[in-house]
Amino acid sequence: IAFSHPPNFAPGADYEYSNTNYALLGLVAERVDGKPLATVLHDRVFGPVGMTNSFLPPPDSVVLPDPSSHGYMYGSSSHVFGDGFPYTPEEQAAAHAGTLLPIDYTDVNHTFAFGTGGVVSTANDLATFFTAYVGGSLLDPEYQDRLINSLQLEHADKPGQYYGYGLSSIRWADNSIEFHGGETAGFNLFAGYDRTNRLAIVVWTNLTLGIDDGGANANQMMLDVLDQNYTPSPVNP
Repeated sequence: IAFSHPPNFAPGADYEYSNTNYALLGLVAERVDGKPLATVLHDRVFGPVGMTNSFLPPPDSVVLPDPSSHGYMYGSSSHVFGDGFPYTPEEQAAAHAGTLLPIDYTDVNHTFAFGTGGVVSTANDLATFFTAYVGGSLLDPEYQDRLINSLQLEHADKPGQYYGYGLSSIRWADNSIEFHGGETAGFNLFAGYDRTNRLAIVVWTNLTLGIDDGGANANQMMLDVLDQNYTPSPVNP
């Protein structure tokens, strides 16, 4: 699907986030280790850092461990998988009136995302992962330096937000939090680690998008969490 389209720009000429790159990375990992991606993730990531409740499920499975949360979203998956699909005024009014109810997307098998985000996990395991990934106990020192030094300003109009090799960074007053987020039908996530204060933050929601603004719920809640944890705060100096 990806290679049927021409490149959006020449290499090095611009920046654009693309999940295709993570799908390719999953294929590279399988080729290097000669194993399925689920086994590679277990052997190289989940096992070494102690993520005991994380796995990439088989493509034919829609079974989650018990207990698990159901994931919901208003409307079709195009609202989260497509660009420019905000909720219409009619959808917003129907949701507030109770005539439009969120759809349960829990039985969607997210391994269609492959290396872009099909893993089943828990909040505790995500805190463990980001502590190891950002804190330096997952990668060796050479690659840890490459990871942290890869962060560059994402957009000129977002002066506090940086992106690098599978890692984002946000400047919050005098603090810096390295993180990554993501959303799919039913679920939305912000997870990161503050190396200076040794603080892991996980914000996880089971309603993907807000009905009024169409924004990712975890990203909105993350601002409140940061505001409560840091002084001074750009929200309430």
